Amino acid sequence: CLGMSLIFSGGLSIEYGIYIPLFVILFYIDNKQRYINPSTQKKDYSRIKCDLKKLVAAFSISEITREHFTGLEILSPVAA
Repeated sequence: CLGMSLIFSGGLSIEYGIYIPLFVILFYIDNKQRYINPSTQKKDYSRIKCDLKKLVAAFSISEITREHFTGLEILSPVAA
């Protein structure tokens, strides 16, 4: 099972190193106008901070559920 763990850790490194930062950058670019205060034309850091907390929570929950269901698939394979 060493090969499987290497594949799994490689997938996680791609996910955490490329997918999540790329998603955050594209999300910010797409929603850039939401983070600018219309009256002052400056960035609203409280709104950015709030959205970052929501993104971290969403990624954490999705990771926990993915780990849970991946573990179930490995422990109880379906007979073909």
